[in-house]
Amino acid sequence: MSYDLTNDGEPVPGPSFPGISAEHLRRLYRWGLILAALVLLVLALWWAINVYTNWLWFSQLGLLGVYTKILSLRVGLYLGGALVAALVLAFNLYLALSLSRGPSVLDLSADSLRLLGGLVVTAAALSVLVAAPLLGGAASGNWEALLLYFNRVPFGVADPQFGLEVSFYVVTLELLNLVRAWLLALAITAIATALALYVAVFTVRGVNLVITPRMLKHLAGMGIALMLLLAAGHVLSVYELVLSAGGVVAGATYTDVH
Repeated sequence: MSYDLTNDGEPVPGPSFPGISAEHLRRLYRWGLILAALVLLVLALWWAINVYTNWLWFSQLGLLGVYTKILSLRVGLYLGGALVAALVLAFNLYLALSLSRGPSVLDLSADSLRLLGGLVVTAAALSVLVAAPLLGGAASGNWEALLLYFNRVPFGVADPQFGLEVSFYVVTLELLNLVRAWLLALAITAIATALALYVAVFTVRGVNLVITPRMLKHLAGMGIALMLLLAAGHVLSVYELVLSAGGVVAGATYTDVH
C-alpha cells in the first residue's frame, strides 16, 4: 500500500492508541475490587497473628486487661482515623473530578478516551486506599497521648503567665499538637491529590488547565483549611514557651512574654 506524500491532507499511518470497551472496563473494576479485598484480607490476617502473639504474652504476665484496653483504643483510633481520612479524601476528589469534567479535544477513539478516564479514576481511588490506612495508622500511634488525657489528674498548680493548670502542659498540649499535626497531614494530602487530579483530567481532555470560578472556590476552601491549621500551630507554640529550654533559663523569658 502506498501513500501520496504530496497530499498534506492524507493522514500518515501510525500506531493507534490502545482503548477499552465499557464492558471490559467494568470487568477490570470488579477484578480490582477483588484484588484489593484479598490484599486487605492478607493484611488483616498478619495483624491478627501479631495481636494473638501479644495476647498470649500479656495473658502469661497477668496483664491481659491492660493489653485489651490499649488494643481497643488503638483499633478505634485506626478505624476512626482511616474512615475520616477516606471520607474527606473521597469527597474532595469527587469535587475535583466533577468540577473539572468536560469534553475532550484529543483525536482519540471513544475506547481510548474511556481507557484514559479509567486510569485517572483508578489512580484517584488508589490514592484514597493508600492514604487512608496510613493516616489511620498515624492516628492509632497516638493512643498513649489520648489515654493520658482521659486519665489525667490535676497537679493543683497553675503557671503564673497564663493561669493554666500544669496538667494542660503535661497532657493536653501534647494531644492538641498531635491532633493538629494529623489534620495538617490530611489537609496536605487532600490538596496534593486534588491538584494532581485536576491536572490529570485536563490532560485527558487535551486542554490547558484553566481555574474556573467553582474550582477556585474549591481550592480556596482547601487553602483556608491549611492556613487555619498553620495558625493553630502558632497559637499552640505560644503556650509551649512555658516549657521552652532554649534560653538562659527554662520557661518563658521577659522577651518571650513582652
